[in-house]
Amino acid sequence: MRDTGANYSPHHGGTDDGMCHFIPTEFHPLIACLIDATVESMAIPVEASDPLVETKIIESPHGTILVLTNWRGQPVRGLRLTTSLALPAKDARLPTGSPLHVERKDGQTIFTLDFERAGDVLILR
Repeated sequence: MRDTGANYSPHHGGTDDGMCHFIPTEFHPLIACLIDATVESMAIPVEASDPLVETKIIESPHGTILVLTNWRGQPVRGLRLTTSLALPAKDARLPTGSPLHVERKDGQTIFTLDFERAGDVLILR
């Protein structure tokens, strides 16, 4: 579920034409545990507090972006993105101008935001 890639189609999640209503979002608790167990030992560079939010990192000499994809089909309030990677965060922002809280604690950087859309990016410089 984490490696499906970001889709920038104008129909991504916004309408029934995007077909996102067919993406499974409600799992039986035992199936959810099985899915979690398969990725438990994997190193996840950026962990989202909502398991249906996918994160991708794109790095360049000019900065880093975190590409966020919301597979839940509804806004995610108070989404927390946690990483122990040394990401630049001096100038962290969302292109939408939405509020973003950045906290550094115990060697981790935690970004907190309200994720309103199907996809967004977090720009780090």
